[in-house]
Parts: sequence; structure tokens; C-alpha cells
Amino acid sequence: MIVRRFGWLFVLFVLLESSNLSADTTRTLVLATGANSKVPALSIQEARKLFLGVPLVKEGENPVAILNTSDPLAFQIFLQKIAFMSEHTYEAQTMSVVFRLGGKRPENYSDLNALIDALLQTPGAVTYLWEDQIRSNQGLKSVGVLWQGSPE
Repeated sequence: MIVRRFGWLFVLFVLLESSNLSADTTRTLVLATGANSKVPALSIQEARKLFLGVPLVKEGENPVAILNTSDPLAFQIFLQKIAFMSEHTYEAQTMSVVFRLGGKRPENYSDLNALIDALLQTPGAVTYLWEDQIRSNQGLKSVGVLWQGSPE
């Protein structure tokens, strides 16, 4: 009888620990801009268009997309969950949209510090960053959640 109780307690403990581990791996990818920016909240669809090079005006503001390739995982999640295409297809689609609509291809930053500097110095600049990166940089703010989950 005592062994059964301890057995169930052990199983319960293991289940609780495994749920805590999965909760710790949840990450949030957000749309980020400078803290002083007047860019309003953008939906995933608006962000997708913006990153494809489609000119966008929302509440009188002209957001400017900056492509973040400084974090390979964030870039892959962006491609899969926001752009819904492979890197090669994204590049081709972006060039096609820019050619047809006359927009501007997003600048690409592979260095996080240079990316943050560009966000702070370029009016209306937006990119995607992990939520914890926003919290660690007081000069940035989030204008939308793009994805939340466990990267696997």
C-alpha cells in the first residue's frame, strides 16, 4: 500500500517536472521596433506583406521591414510561420513583389547589434526578435506577437 502511494507520487512528480520543462522551452517571436517609434501594432498578415516588400501604410505610418538573419532559429521560424515559404522561395517572391509593385526589398542584418542600431536609428523600422531580446534592450518595444511555441 505504501509502495503504491509513493509510486503514484513519483509518477505525479515526473509529470509535473516534464510540464515545467516544456513550459521553459516556450519562446515568443515578436515584431519589434524602436521604443520611440510610432509604428502601430501590426497583424501577422500585415507583417508578412511588409517583409515581402509590399508598401504598407497603417494609421499614417510607413513601417520599414528589416530582415533579421542574426539568429538562424528565429529566421527559420519567420520563414515557416510568417512567410510560409522556404528561404529560396522567399527571396524569389520578394524580388517579384518589389519588381511588380515598386516597393523596397528589406535590408538584411546578420549582426544583432547592427540590427538593433538600425531599429533605433531608422524611423518606422520593424523586425522580428525573441521577446527576451526586447526585454533586455530598453530602447525597443514590441508591436505584435508573430509566433509562440516550442522550437523543435
